[in-house]
Amino acid sequence: TPTLSYQWLWNGNQISGATNASLTVANVQITNVGYYSVVVTNAAGTNISTIASLTVIIFDANFTNTSQLKLNGNATTSVTNAITLTRNLGNTNGSVFFLHPISLVSNASFSTFFSFRMSKGGGPPDGDGDNHTGADGIVFMVQTLTNNVGTNGGGMGYYGITNSVGVEFDTWCNGNQHNPTYDPLGDGNHVGIDYNGFITNELTYALGIKTNGYGGITRHVTNDMNNTNIWYAWIDYDSTNIELRLSETNSSRPSNPYLMTNVDVLAFVKTNVAYIGFSAGTGSDSNQQ
Repeated sequence: TPTLSYQWLWNGNQISGATNASLTVANVQITNVGYYSVVVTNAAGTNISTIASLTVIIFDANFTNTSQLKLNGNATTSVTNAITLTRNLGNTNGSVFFLHPISLVSNASFSTFFSFRMSKGGGPPDGDGDNHTGADGIVFMVQTLTNNVGTNGGGMGYYGITNSVGVEFDTWCNGNQHNPTYDPLGDGNHVGIDYNGFITNELTYALGIKTNGYGGITRHVTNDMNNTNIWYAWIDYDSTNIELRLSETNSSRPSNPYLMTNVDVLAFVKTNVAYIGFSAGTGSDSNQQ
């Protein structure tokens, strides 16, 4: 086969030095938005790829302008530089979604970076093996609507939202309730991947959802995520895998994912466009989150 050469284009113009078989756009900014393609050439001729579009969404840093957001349930912007999904009150839920949809066509991928803070509220320990306090956690999700919120408590505002994929940051163990909708036994501080409004564990496995990566769809987090510290999260989807990176110490992206699993987001969402956002819930114990 004659040697192939490559030239990447941005909005139809050659990108200087972009002559490899793949193109990586690092530290993506608004100025990188546009249409990308590659011209492939060898002695037999030239061919150009289909066009891929890059969209960048950057939220107002202090959330003073919420015109592009839909807040539901108990979600507010009463705290400076943050969206509060639930206050330190029992049995509440809240969600927020960006009103601009993302495209999932043509093996689309996406990446997001955000920080979060959860502060333990009142209430007894969970009593399910790890004596954790503060409930229940937050979920990043991709779904088809912007105006809904799932159940409170262990549902974290996600349970019941169909046609969706979520990444949970869970601070409470419901496992010994023998309710297969909720958590792995004895783990009140974990991250996980959720599908179709079900919280990860036995029920998800019973539905026949296969996973890989770190040997499961949840992973224990050593330090309490509701310890009032600012945590940083990176979620990447490449049309085949979801990867979660997590850091409590700084906003530098870790090299290795903390949790990874194989998933076809489009197969769950069942539409070419979807919305991104967050949900949270409290039960008998609570977090401000």
